Amino acid sequence: MDNSLQSLVRGYLESTGFKILQQEGTHLIADRLVFGQDRDTIIVWSLPPDLDASRYETSLLASISTVRPNYPDAKAYVLSQSRGGFSRDLLQALSESRIKFLVPIQFFDAAFKVEEAPKAASAIADIRSLAAVQRRVQQPFQTDGVSPDAEIDLFDTLHTELTKAQGATVRIVVGRAGIGKSFLFRALFARLYDEFLAAKAHHGARSRPIPLLPEHMKGTYALRTEALVDNFLRTDVASPVARETFEWLLVNGFATWLLDGLDELYAGDPYFFEYLADLVTRKESKAQITIWCRDSLLTTSDAFAEFRDLCSGSTTLKIYRLSDWERPSKRRFAWLGLEERHPKTGEEDTERIVAFLREIDRTPTLRALSGLPFYCELLLKEYRDGHLNDFGDEVTMLNFVVDQMVKREVEKGLLDIRLFETDGLNEWLEQIAVNYVEGQRYSDIDRDEAKQYGELVLHSGLDEKEKDHILTSLLQFPLFRAGAETGLIAFTHDLIAEALAARAYLRALRRQPVDVGQRLSRVDLEDPTLLRFMASRLRSEEERKIIDELRRGTLQGRGLAALLSLLMLARPERDLVKQIHIDLEAQDLVAIRFRGRDLSGISFRRADLSHAVFQDCDLRNAHFEGAFLNQTKFEGDNKLEGADFGDCSRVESVWAGRRLIEDPSQIGEWISRVSERPLVPGDPCPTALQIAHLFGKFITPLGEPRRDDLRFCGLVAGKRYSGAASSEACINELLGHGYLTGPDYRERYRRAEGDKYAEMVRFACNGNVSNGLGRVIASLCRRRGCMHQLRS
Repeated sequence: MDNSLQSLVRGYLESTGFKILQQEGTHLIADRLVFGQDRDTIIVWSLPPDLDASRYETSLLASISTVRPNYPDAKAYVLSQSRGGFSRDLLQALSESRIKFLVPIQFFDAAFKVEEAPKAASAIADIRSLAAVQRRVQQPFQTDGVSPDAEIDLFDTLHTELTKAQGATVRIVVGRAGIGKSFLFRALFARLYDEFLAAKAHHGARSRPIPLLPEHMKGTYALRTEALVDNFLRTDVASPVARETFEWLLVNGFATWLLDGLDELYAGDPYFFEYLADLVTRKESKAQITIWCRDSLLTTSDAFAEFRDLCSGSTTLKIYRLSDWERPSKRRFAWLGLEERHPKTGEEDTERIVAFLREIDRTPTLRALSGLPFYCELLLKEYRDGHLNDFGDEVTMLNFVVDQMVKREVEKGLLDIRLFETDGLNEWLEQIAVNYVEGQRYSDIDRDEAKQYGELVLHSGLDEKEKDHILTSLLQFPLFRAGAETGLIAFTHDLIAEALAARAYLRALRRQPVDVGQRLSRVDLEDPTLLRFMASRLRSEEERKIIDELRRGTLQGRGLAALLSLLMLARPERDLVKQIHIDLEAQDLVAIRFRGRDLSGISFRRADLSHAVFQDCDLRNAHFEGAFLNQTKFEGDNKLEGADFGDCSRVESVWAGRRLIEDPSQIGEWISRVSERPLVPGDPCPTALQIAHLFGKFITPLGEPRRDDLRFCGLVAGKRYSGAASSEACINELLGHGYLTGPDYRERYRRAEGDKYAEMVRFACNGNVSNGLGRVIASLCRRRGCMHQLRS
């Protein structure tokens, strides 16, 4: 007889700290000590789903009459998939024996404060109230690995998948700032939550949606995912629930997690994706986790790359990219904004709708700008106010928005520009914006710190009372909103902050180009909005400063990549890179974009070109020997004749147009064909490649430390080379020779230190095989006549 319900009850109670005293037939008895000598005892009768309820009543009552008297003070439950089919006599007998009749959605759940006290402040209440007033337009999207064509509406897709979920899945929703990620999050959570409450009221089956947000990081002891979860349990759950139980509910399909606005956590917690990996790889896991984040997570996070490796070949990971609006979405948005309703099927547009759509189609720039929901909203507001300016670019529009806000505050008498030093207000706004974008992935700003900056731009003759009044008014400026914690503020939108910060960086470039490069080192090069804003206003003086520093070679790493990207956005010359004579060897060029550039003869030797893009470039006779290529894209019409990739041993994967090539032999064939150069004879040792891949989890392609330790599932995740010893065998051998140690009490494996670590670095970066590593590889490799070298 199948009684999977009883297995769930056992797992659930064990996760809450109960000890199972007895499990016999359909009943289970669990017990735990609480305070002092007090006990908490539970009896649960779990009814198998394949039983006829009416025929089972007699045996159930017999079991109750035998078991219940022995535990008179225990909490007792009868648990069934449905309440249907049972007689009134049974229900009456259960009531008399103080036994509650529950269905799974009631038993496998916890009391939440927002449901116990609906008027109490809570993140759930805030999300629902915001979602109730927002009117949503279909949000087109693309699914990675499925089709390059945009699909109609991501809301419908996510809702369907989450309500009919089967196997464990992590879904990641990405999109640039202003495209409506948080709007989608609120709408989806509100729908799922309403449906959960309705299902619970009618004894149905539905997962409880759990919103994990920046406010749940308030007062946490560290930037860790476990701390986020612990804080959520303290602030939102009415009765004490342990993290282990909270995770059990997720893994067994009784909860689904939705995370939004936590880019700071994704970037700052090195174990974030490892934690997710543990949840989705547990035995028979049904965990459903949906994450909203910026695009940069996919290209700049090593931890995410490893998680993607772990999920390769399965449906455990899905990535959705929100797309810009096309005319149908703009039309529906215009209806909501101007007519305050959706159009009826077949209804013709009103004159106002036609006029607005004509206005945003008036120029290619306005047509492109209105494709981003945030910009479309700003354009619609300008249109409603009586005039839609012909903005030349997004920076002009954002600057106009800021200037209009200042103007309105002045006209209302809330702001007196005469009390500031010359251009003092703009300097203050720009400095606050710089602090905001340089925080951990756009984190909030301290109000007291903002006031201190404000004092520097006010006239010196003001008394303390006047200063305090002005500074308080500044912090109530419409550009700001309340932060996640008391005493913090944030910008109403990241795009406005980036436009203001761009002004400050451009001024600083004239004096401190190296410092600006270093401060821009965390910019997302896949969608470098901040750099675009700067490039649109970059003058010849600032360009010369950048070129001088790039030629000098004082900038290294991500700072160099950021300033080179800025220059390429500002200057169209095909031979720009050649003009500035920049040294790109052994540089961190992850996710850099070369579009329409003459790079012939340029050396990228030993550079990290992971996720870099070469589009319509002249790469003839370019040098890629020893360069690290992973997910590197060659798009459009690239000329690669004579390009030298050496022995290709550091080429892990490339995109040739829309085709991803990962197999070493296929990579070699593609390189030979496009470069018109013969392959280097011989093949590298596959086991050596496998060990290099393992070492890459601790060491970057440029030889920098990536991490000190890693769990076993992370170690074995990712590429497996044909003909190589298994990752598990490699790990065991490396443990035996001291290149790895572990596992420790946390089940983590640690890399070596000292001389052995130096051997690992030289091997991973240059292919140098030490005597010790040579013995490891030789003991594992089974290929006849192999030289056991990484380089062929």
